[in-house]
Amino acid sequence: MIDKTKLSPAEINQIGIEALVKALGPTGMMKFTRQFHLGSGDYTRDRDKILGNPSLEEILAEIKEMRRENTERANEAIEFTGINMIDVRKYTLSQIRQMGIDALTQALGENGMEQFIKQLETSSGYYAESRRAN
Repeated sequence: MIDKTKLSPAEINQIGIEALVKALGPTGMMKFTRQFHLGSGDYTRDRDKILGNPSLEEILAEIKEMRRENTERANEAIEFTGINMIDVRKYTLSQIRQMGIDALTQALGENGMEQFIKQLETSSGYYAESRRAN
């Protein structure tokens, strides 16, 4: 048994990611971790420059295409990794957050879970641009 109180930040990160993927699947793990990225920038100011002014039809077409691509990627991930994945579309972000916290606490203990989440919160990024790129 590993003494979880003596884990390095890198070890906490590795064990945490593995626990989240096991509990939530890769897509759920990403949805969980994104909840802790605060991002930066002024989305209100920059959204028109980033998003443009699409029509309703263009928005709907983009949503349908993103859903199709996400389903395709999820199916490919199952074939490639053999990981059983939950359908994260059936859960709210709050439920995914709780499931992730439960998985991290089980894998790392309460202190390790808190350290893992602090590592997520300290990362930075420019939300408006990364959101559009994903």
